[in-house]
Amino acid sequence: MSILSQVKKPAATIISQGVKILVYGASGVGKTSLARTLPEGAKTLILSAESGLLSIQDLDVDVLEVKGLSMLRNIFAELRGPKKGDTYVPEHDYTWLVIDSISEIAETILVEEKAKSKDIRKIYGELADMMLMLIKGFRDMPINVVFLCKEARIDDDGRQFALPSMPGKKTGDEMPFLLDEVFHMVARKGDGGITERVFITTPDERRVAKDRSGKLDQVELADLGAIFTKMTTL
Repeated sequence: MSILSQVKKPAATIISQGVKILVYGASGVGKTSLARTLPEGAKTLILSAESGLLSIQDLDVDVLEVKGLSMLRNIFAELRGPKKGDTYVPEHDYTWLVIDSISEIAETILVEEKAKSKDIRKIYGELADMMLMLIKGFRDMPINVVFLCKEARIDDDGRQFALPSMPGKKTGDEMPFLLDEVFHMVARKGDGGITERVFITTPDERRVAKDRSGKLDQVELADLGAIFTKMTTL
C-alpha cells in the first residue's frame, strides 16, 4: 500500500484521534461539572482521585477511582488495548475520557512514592518522567480526552499569573506543551450580573492558555460539547 494513500485532511485526523483538552482553574470553579456539558450520547469514563463527584452524582457516566501508580498504569494499558501489528487497538466503546484531576492523581502517586524512598529530589524527577509519559500516552489514544487540573498562581513582577498546578516544576512547565488546547476556567459576571463559567483560550499577561484549532474565541462559555462542535466543524 502506498504511503500517500494514507494522507488525511486535518479535520479527519481530529475526528479519528479525538480532541485533547487541558482545563485548569481554581478550586470550586466547577471543573468536575464540565462532565455535564459533554456531547449528548457521549460514552464517558472519569478517572477520579478527588472523591469530589457530588456535583455529578446523577450523571450517567462510569467512574474509576485512581489509587496509585500501578492502578493508573493498568487503566492506561486496558484503555489502549492490545497491540495488533504496528498499532494498539482499543477494545472499549468510550468516546470521552475525563481525568479529574491530573494534578490530584500526581499528588496521590507522589505520596505513594515518598513512602518508598527518602531521596526527595529523585522522587520528583522520576514522578515528572512518569507523569509526562502517561499524559503523552493518554493524549495519543484515539479518544477525546479532557485533563482537569488545579490552578497555581505565581507572582510575576507584582502581577498574579495563573497556570496549571502539578507537583514538581518540570511536569507543570511541560504539560501545556503536550496538548493542543489549554483553557483557563474562570467564573465572571456576565450580562445582567449573572455569574457564568468561561474558558479563556488565548494567553495573556495573566495566564497560560492555548488554542491550536484556531476556531475558538478568546472567551468561550465553559461547554465542552459546544467547544467540540466548534473545533471539528469544517
